[in-house]
Formats: sequence, C-alpha cells, structure tokens
Amino acid sequence: MVFHNVESCAGLTRRAFSTKLWEKFSTLGNADVARRVVD
Repeated sequence: MVFHNVESCAGLTRRAFSTKLWEKFSTLGNADVARRVVD
C-alpha cells in the first residue's frame, strides 16, 4: 500500500510538472507565432 501511494504521488508530481512545462512551451510557441504574423 505504501508503494502504491508513493507511485501515485510521483505520478501526480510528474503530471503537474509536465503540464507546467507544456504551458510554458505553448506560451512561448504562441508568442513566436504571433511575432511571425506581426512581422
């Protein structure tokens, strides 16, 4: 049971981290696209 809790905890952390990373990258990508459109 302890192992299962640790695993799900790590999974949640990883998911939150990758979501934050994805948000950051997609924001950068959108800014890049907007800059290209403006240029």
